[in-house]
Amino acid sequence: MSKAAKLKAKLLSGQKIKPSPSYPVLIAYSAEDEGFVARVPALKYCTAFGETYEEAAREIEVAMRLWLESAKANRVPIPPSGPTIAELTGVASPPAR
Repeated sequence: MSKAAKLKAKLLSGQKIKPSPSYPVLIAYSAEDEGFVARVPALKYCTAFGETYEEAAREIEVAMRLWLESAKANRVPIPPSGPTIAELTGVASPPAR
């Protein structure tokens, strides 16, 4: 199992993992993608998708950790962390079919 898969499994199981820097997270419903897109503006290209808001929130946590690990391994400057926020734009849930 890859390191990313192990981390994702740990996150989804609810196991505690060591804290990481926090960054503002934006989560919005995308009608085009028919799901929720999460992004971290401070971390270039750090995005995630989920069919539900909660899934997108879990996936962006994994994406942030992997982004930070990759940046550290490749000696890419890591932006300073800030307060964590979640912002929902658009509709709160997908439209009824």
